[in-house]
Amino acid sequence: MVVAGMTGTEPDRALLARVRAGQVGGLILYGDNIESNQQIGRVIEQLQGIAREGGSPPLLISVDQEGGSVRRFQSAPPISPRAITTPSQAFSQGAETGSFLRNEGVNVDLAPIADVSSGPDSFEVGQGRGFNGTSTQVAQLATAFALGLQSRGVAACAKHFPGVGSLTTDTDDQLGEVTLDTSKLDQTLTPFADLIRAKVDMVMVASAIYPSLGTTSPADFSPLIINGLLRRRLGFPAVVITDALDTPPDLPGATAGGRAVLAAAAGDDIILYAAEQDAAPAYQAILDATSDGDIPRAQIAGAYRRILALKHKLTLTS
Repeated sequence: MVVAGMTGTEPDRALLARVRAGQVGGLILYGDNIESNQQIGRVIEQLQGIAREGGSPPLLISVDQEGGSVRRFQSAPPISPRAITTPSQAFSQGAETGSFLRNEGVNVDLAPIADVSSGPDSFEVGQGRGFNGTSTQVAQLATAFALGLQSRGVAACAKHFPGVGSLTTDTDDQLGEVTLDTSKLDQTLTPFADLIRAKVDMVMVASAIYPSLGTTSPADFSPLIINGLLRRRLGFPAVVITDALDTPPDLPGATAGGRAVLAAAAGDDIILYAAEQDAAPAYQAILDATSDGDIPRAQIAGAYRRILALKHKLTLTS
C-alpha cells in the first residue's frame, strides 16, 4: 500500500531492505532521480530484482508524465495537454508516452488530469496543465489519453477526484476548499465517470476539502468521497491512490504515519509520499493500526487484492 520517493539517483541500503521485506509497494520518480534513461532503467531493474528476491509481486514504478510543463522524463513526448484538441491526438500522445515509459521500466503514469478548469485563474491553467474545454470535451480528451497509455501496458491515473479545477492555489501549497454546485455535480464528475466507464486503472483523490459534499475532511481522508461518491455512486472498482501526503503543510495528521492511517482508514488503497523517509513510518503505522483493530483487516485485504490485480495486469502486458 505504500509508494514513496527515492533520494538521489541510486537506492540506498535502507530502501533496498524495505523493498526486499515487502514494505514498499512501489516508487514515484522525480526529475532529480533521473540522471539518464540508461541509469534509471538500471535502477528500476535492480529494484524489481530485489522485490522478486523477497518473494514480492512487481513494484509499481510511477511518474507524473502529463506532458507540457510536467515531464519527469524530458525526452518523452513534450506536447502539453492544453495543446491537444482531438481525441485521436490525445490517444496518440497517450500511446507514445506509454511506449516511452514502458521502455524505461515505468508502469504507472500519474496522468491524465481530469479536472475541468473554471477559468484563467485556475492554478492548473497557470501551470499549463490539464485539458481545455467543457466537462464533455475534457472527458473525451482525458479518456482517450488514458486509453492510449493503457494500450501500451502503462496504468493511467485520473486525477484529482472529485476535481480541483476551480482552485487558484496549488494543492501542494495549501489545503484548498472547493465549492461544488451540487445541482451540477454530474456535469462536474463527467470526466471521471467517463474514465471509469473506460476502465481507467487508478483514480487519485485530491488534497482539498469539499464542504458542499457534506464533509470537512480532505478527499484523501474522506470515506464519504472515496467510498460514497467514487466507489458507490460512480462504481469505481479499482485502485484509489492519495495525492502525495507530504503536502500541503496544513493537511491533517501530524506525522507521516498519522496521515497514512487516516488515508487507509478512509478507503485509499495506495498511500503516496514524495519523500523516501516517510515510507517506513507509513508502513509501520498502517500495520499497527490494523493489528490494533483501528482499521478493519478486511479493508486492508481489499486494498491488497486491488493492488495485486493491477500488478498482475501490468505483468501480463509487459
